[in-house]
Amino acid sequence: KNLILRLERKNMNNFDLKTIQLPIQQIVNAIASVLKIEIEVADKHLFRVAGTGQIKSQIWKEMNGEDLIYKRCIQTKQTIVIENPGFNSFCSGCLHFGHCKEHGEICCPIILDGEAIGVIGLIAFDKIQQQRLFTHKVENIAFLEQIAQIIATKMQETKFYKNYIVSQKKYRRFLITSIRVLFPSIRMAHVNMSVREHSICSIWMKQSNLSCYNNYLNKPKTYPIVAEQFL
Repeated sequence: KNLILRLERKNMNNFDLKTIQLPIQQIVNAIASVLKIEIEVADKHLFRVAGTGQIKSQIWKEMNGEDLIYKRCIQTKQTIVIENPGFNSFCSGCLHFGHCKEHGEICCPIILDGEAIGVIGLIAFDKIQQQRLFTHKVENIAFLEQIAQIIATKMQETKFYKNYIVSQKKYRRFLITSIRVLFPSIRMAHVNMSVREHSICSIWMKQSNLSCYNNYLNKPKTYPIVAEQFL
């Protein structure tokens, strides 16, 4: 049991954007099809989680040596606009400094509970995409920040759900242990319990009822067993 609890805590600690990779990829696909600009998402460890166009082949890979802008974005928790990739001072030290294939970039952090858990970026790879990116720069920045909030909200919802599942498992173990302590003579053929408002744990038994001795009234009292299964 202790091992299970430790593994559950470890899984919660490892909870990051990779956990919701599929919905994030669906979001960036939709954005790219509308804006006609490439987009990518990386987690706080600068691991590519999602991407479109030329970036799609780099999904599930680390951004080694080409992550300086995203790293700065995560550290400062501020939106960054790069209109001259490869020549901006922020790019110094990058593998592609002086010969970057990008024509422009806007990136902003994905923030949850005050922590930057990742970064999302709009990227232009040619002159046409560059024009689309910067002609409506203010609108694109506002839109990108809203998408970052949507991803953070999705992350929070998923995290709450995972916490709920963990709590459910702990509660089930507690109920099973309590039943065995209070009624050691009971043979439980099957137990499947969950927490519901105004609900009780349900037990499958060979007997249709449970006879329990009432110490106060000094007479037997019968408690029916509800043969139901909750989630």
